[in-house]
Amino acid sequence: MRRMHGDAEDDGANLAPIPQLSAETRHGIAVVALFTFGIVGVLAFAGVAGRAGVAIADALRAVAGLAGILIPLLFLVVAALLLRDAEHRPRGGALQLFGFLLLLVSVTGLLHIFGANGPLDSHPAPWKTSGSGGYLGLVLAQPLVSVFGITATAVILAALTLIGCFLGF
Repeated sequence: MRRMHGDAEDDGANLAPIPQLSAETRHGIAVVALFTFGIVGVLAFAGVAGRAGVAIADALRAVAGLAGILIPLLFLVVAALLLRDAEHRPRGGALQLFGFLLLLVSVTGLLHIFGANGPLDSHPAPWKTSGSGGYLGLVLAQPLVSVFGITATAVILAALTLIGCFLGF
């Protein structure tokens, strides 16, 4: 067997233990980070976060279109929910997070279909633009529209939006 660290037998006894953060500390760090991301994101959309804020707002708009502002707002909502004391904090955090994500994705799909540029069927080549729903809305709505048509896709996305609200809030 080849020795990696000198001649002495190394059985791990010489290694310092890795300090573990308590659950409360990890929780506190998560809350502060989520609030920070949310506030910086909102400031970016308000145009008061400098050059980085412009890049952040542009990236969020590219991904989620007009719903891009929802991403920092969701960070703030999740941080506020985590700030509650343990006995009043909602259970099922993963399911609630899934609800928020479902809400975001379905809204981007609806914005892609009915966004600022009008209904999707009025575009000459809707697959060439991200539209009001950003690339996320494009990736979600375009395949659904090609299979179900605009009206049925709108109904499906509206239902997913409601389900996301039920799960998220």
